[in-house]
Amino acid sequence: MKLRDKFWIWGQGAGTHHSAERFKLVGENKMSPIEGARYLGIPNMCRVVMDGDLQVPIDIDKEGVVLNELKKVIWSIYGSDRTGEVSYYDEIIRMLDKCPNIMGGIFDDFLAKQERLDECPPEKIHEMRANIEKITGKPFEMWLVVYVFELFEKYKPWMDAVDVVTMWTWKATEIKNMRQNYETLRKITGPDKRIVLGNYMWDYGNAQHMRPEDMQYQLDLQYEMLKSKEIDGIIFCSNCTADCGLETSDMVRDFIAKHGDEEI
Repeated sequence: MKLRDKFWIWGQGAGTHHSAERFKLVGENKMSPIEGARYLGIPNMCRVVMDGDLQVPIDIDKEGVVLNELKKVIWSIYGSDRTGEVSYYDEIIRMLDKCPNIMGGIFDDFLAKQERLDECPPEKIHEMRANIEKITGKPFEMWLVVYVFELFEKYKPWMDAVDVVTMWTWKATEIKNMRQNYETLRKITGPDKRIVLGNYMWDYGNAQHMRPEDMQYQLDLQYEMLKSKEIDGIIFCSNCTADCGLETSDMVRDFIAKHGDEEI
């Protein structure tokens, strides 16, 4: 297996990050999720809805089939959606025949929203997985987004219910604590949980450019942890910043080109 097989792109609608004015993102974003995957050389995608960029019912041919060139796709169950509490679980089921590379669903911006916790307790997540596996006859994974400010024991039941926990460092000023935060998460999840680390190219938490030295530290640490198999992958966020002229985006592309074909 090559290292790039453990790389994922966080795929969201072009321009959606710019539409959130609080991020103060520079440049202009026209790159679609699949274009971002091709540009960065990433074979897998977390296709995550942001603010309703995918309307229900989803146009499967336009939004799903176009991703069939990818090896693996994880699709939103809950997205980063401020337009209403929309679950895309039923849409995933509807897409599976035409999109056989959809092999999991992800809960984004989930733990901090009590209404989502109430609607999807751990036992319901188990039911969702079992239902899709009954329909398809093959394994289906559940993924969960956890920010470093959500590393609390009270969320352990939801972490236990999913197959993969993804950890995200919202403020670049916290990147220096990534190893420590990973250890905290590992204590909550236990030794066997698959953990994937998120890699931002923009400092969303502080609404500013990420310093190149912070990106380099992040890349070096994540590379080390992936090679040692402490983590199960890296998610790069995202196509929404890859064409905005950021130095950090160029660093990510160079990193993938340099290390992507290494054996793991």
